[in-house]
Amino acid sequence: MRSLFILILLISLSSCSNQRLAPAAGPESQTRDMAPPEGQLYQVDKAASDIRIVSYPEGRLGHTHVIGGPVISGDIVVAEGTSSAWLKLAINVSELLVDKPQWRRDEDLDSDMSQRAINGTRDNLLSDKLLNAAAYPRILIEADSVVGPDWQKDVVAQITLVGHRREILVPVAVFEDDDNLEVIGRFEILQSDFGIEAFSALGGIMRVDDKLLIRFRIRARPV
Repeated sequence: MRSLFILILLISLSSCSNQRLAPAAGPESQTRDMAPPEGQLYQVDKAASDIRIVSYPEGRLGHTHVIGGPVISGDIVVAEGTSSAWLKLAINVSELLVDKPQWRRDEDLDSDMSQRAINGTRDNLLSDKLLNAAAYPRILIEADSVVGPDWQKDVVAQITLVGHRREILVPVAVFEDDDNLEVIGRFEILQSDFGIEAFSALGGIMRVDDKLLIRFRIRARPV
């Protein structure tokens, strides 16, 4: 059914459900060309879509942080009556926000964070030691394949982050209302899989866990 294929596709949004298919990494220029099939084109509603990235402390000091915002854009094509689908999404790194009070409450965290701490966390996030927003302004998510039975599909996604590309399986759930699509999911990735060394300071006393939790919601409208 079309809504099922759509759902699978969309969710390739950003990252790894602990089922890495291809540990190979490489520069963004090596991402294979994925030609869209004939089918219904959907455009992501950026303002209505959202991503939350939760990072946890590993050392004796530090805080859990929630990063995200309405930063997802791109297109999705779903072929009618088949499991063929295609998507090309992007996350604008420089637009990512940090520790909004409601996001922290959603994760059952203390929402009383100082603006100084928030600004410092965001500066570290965008620096050349982590996401390197100046050199790599976008995180890319591409897919042209889905696998699994009709009642549980997975998107086979190519994710390019700070110049490293990973192929992963991302399970998704999808809802369709008046031809609009909503895809939601959660998964985990390791920063080290993308060549990122988790933030550490004070000789490792303040250190961020390598693992990140990612929640996302993508809403798309037919074009």
